[in-house]
Amino acid sequence: MFDELPGHDTRKNGKNHSLTVVARNRPSQLSAMRFLLLTICAAGLLWGQSGQDLNNLGVDFGRQGRAADAESMFRRAIASDSGCRQAYSNLALLLFSQNRIEEAANTLNTGLQLHADVALLWTVQAMVESKLGHDPTESFRKAVALEPGSVDFRANLGIALVQWSRSDEAMHELEIALRLAPARLEIMAWLGVAEEGIGDLQRAEGHFRKVIAQQPANKDARFFLGRCLERTGRRDAAIAEWRNVLNMDPDHAQALYALQRVLRKSDPGAASEYLARFAALKQNEQRTALVDGLQIAGWTAARSGNWPNAIAKLQEALSTCGDCRDRAALHRMLGLVYADSGDVTTARRELASALQLNATDATARAAMEKLKSQPILALK
Repeated sequence: MFDELPGHDTRKNGKNHSLTVVARNRPSQLSAMRFLLLTICAAGLLWGQSGQDLNNLGVDFGRQGRAADAESMFRRAIASDSGCRQAYSNLALLLFSQNRIEEAANTLNTGLQLHADVALLWTVQAMVESKLGHDPTESFRKAVALEPGSVDFRANLGIALVQWSRSDEAMHELEIALRLAPARLEIMAWLGVAEEGIGDLQRAEGHFRKVIAQQPANKDARFFLGRCLERTGRRDAAIAEWRNVLNMDPDHAQALYALQRVLRKSDPGAASEYLARFAALKQNEQRTALVDGLQIAGWTAARSGNWPNAIAKLQEALSTCGDCRDRAALHRMLGLVYADSGDVTTARRELASALQLNATDATARAAMEKLKSQPILALK
């Protein structure tokens, strides 16, 4: 759905480690911005107890998939040195990646009070705002103002502006980003989306065709090219592009919707099939959104010690999830909550279920090991 991009490296002299993220998405599903944790950068672990050293150790744990240990190190780094700015962004990113949105927001609030001059903190703040359905563009603007030469921060802002239907402003930011990095095809594609948004279909089509010439399998550029073709009266060519998209990705929601719309009169049978597939995808998306909300509510209740409410929310999320992608993570969360509530037997059962679904879950495995020697596993 969205491309992963090289992160914004904040290291200095190879000693400062940082989890890094960039909100660079391919132009699909513009109604929702889903940001991903992208890379964990490390360059030579320093041992010791300074805030920076603890942060570095947390990054190393993160690279190994040991999320609980990484979180502990980031929290210790902040406690030992409030000036360790990278620990705030790293901790917030880790919490965000676990759907612990309220905790991530609290971490960012503290971090930004102390370090409002850190662009990455504003970027993570924008990620949280987007997850909550709020306009993230002002936070992205602050990141750009702090690092105007950053291609990634500039692209983040342009993409957000497109997604919030401010295409004219988006064009300005994306043109700058593309001048800074002319080889970045995903920026060129987003520029095409912005140009289409203001009605400059000729320029938009040109940019989409340039992207496709270098990336023939770029299904999103092909989808938007099809939209330009339809809007300029080339309906058959548009249908051909959208069918090409579905050949590459049978679950491309926008192409399914476009085809059911344009084929209603000329081929109602095919239109009905495309509509049914689109409706099934939307139902899955709604289920995912509900599961995400229940996870957030469950973690929030757990952090305040309200174990019955936390367990109820997470059990509801698990029931709603069915066989969704978050099933293993939900079992792990339930295991941790049960452990902290004192129900070790149920905790072990949930953690075992998590490991059965995902044998590489280092956090669940570490929790199981801790439960062998101590009756209660703290979330904090």
